[in-house]
Amino acid sequence: MSWTNIITGWRNHFIPPEELKEVIKQVSEERLTICEQCPLHSKHLKNSLRPDAHCTSCGCTLIMKTKVLAEQCPTGKWKAIDININNQNEH
Repeated sequence: MSWTNIITGWRNHFIPPEELKEVIKQVSEERLTICEQCPLHSKHLKNSLRPDAHCTSCGCTLIMKTKVLAEQCPTGKWKAIDININNQNEH
């Protein structure tokens, strides 16, 4: 995951762009549901030194990674989403 996407994830967590707020929330909730069921979720580690919920495959903090629409699961459980902000209101 690039530094840009890490920053985007935290921005989307704390102050998401207004035009994407609902999309980010919905996508993140769907992705987190998938991650919760994954055997690579850190909750399955007995002696993790990290207090956050993270992916043991890529090491990313899940609350942040799931909010980056351009990111995908390292094991293919969910895909990146391409959102064109300019066309979002046309639907």
